[in-house]
Amino acid sequence: MLSLGASGTYLALLKPDLGSILNGVFTFYLVATAWMTARRKDSKAGVFDWAALLVALAVGGSHMTFGFQAALSLTGSKGGYPAVLYFVFGSLALLAATGDLRMLARGSISGGQRLARHLWRMCFALFIAAGSLFLARQQIFPAFMRETGTLYLLSFLPLILMIFWLIRIRFAKAYRKTAAVSPAYWYLPVKKSAGPRQSLVPAPVLFLLTIAMGAGIFSVGMAAYQSRKSIADTLSATIASSGIEQAARQYHDLKAAAPAAYNFAENELNALGYQLVRANRLNEAIRIFQLNAEAYPHSSNVYDSLAEAYMDNGNKPQAIVNYQRSLQLNPENRNATLMLQKLRAP
Repeated sequence: MLSLGASGTYLALLKPDLGSILNGVFTFYLVATAWMTARRKDSKAGVFDWAALLVALAVGGSHMTFGFQAALSLTGSKGGYPAVLYFVFGSLALLAATGDLRMLARGSISGGQRLARHLWRMCFALFIAAGSLFLARQQIFPAFMRETGTLYLLSFLPLILMIFWLIRIRFAKAYRKTAAVSPAYWYLPVKKSAGPRQSLVPAPVLFLLTIAMGAGIFSVGMAAYQSRKSIADTLSATIASSGIEQAARQYHDLKAAAPAAYNFAENELNALGYQLVRANRLNEAIRIFQLNAEAYPHSSNVYDSLAEAYMDNGNKPQAIVNYQRSLQLNPENRNATLMLQKLRAP
């Protein structure tokens, strides 16, 4: 994970990608502090923790600064990322810095607090890494994973597990006291009363509570993701006003400058391409399908669509080439097989 955070930061510096640089540093910080928390036997704070605090403050302050700059800009974004993302990650970095300050003030950390510190930092680093892969690189995964929400589940799974285990750690001491009573119950201490009875809450209840909280996080993430502008609608307006080549340039510019503000999913360009096919604007449809093939080179469906547009436009050689490519990516594509038989028929 340390190598992952460092390599991610290095690649972001090469682009450069402002948001990825900050989150790469933040991920490295989270993993490093989580690792040191678990590794040290004496649990005492040292020079490393003071250095880590400065990193967290720098990342948090940078995020907040860029967030305000994005909020005040005409586009509502900076470096291709909306203000809200800067504020969210800035708040988390400052929260981590607060935890560092508390530990430094006490001089050490031990017991459940030490375990919780290690757990949330490592799990959140995993969440950032998972999101960078499953959400930011959806085009490399099969269509069924993109269409069924599997990628979202894999991305938010570290957060769900983090919530579950933080609750488990929080009540671990009480759980041990009542383990002999029944493994199906977790003990939740309440204020002592005159009677000897104390309350027990079934473990399934806490598990369901964790799932509910995870579902809430998942729903918020999905809502934020789906609130992005449609790239298909944007390009459609540009095609009508300025032509297909201007739309192609706009696509590349927006993808480089504002990747989080627009929905660049495969089905966006595919739907726009077929809209142009139905309007008999085949050359424009072919150009849109070409853009989609560039963005999703491992998708059988985009080459199938491109081949169909070439076939409708009378370009048999290119139709054959793209149907073959589609069939290579998905040997079970029966439509490509039938179209190739039709195109090769004498």
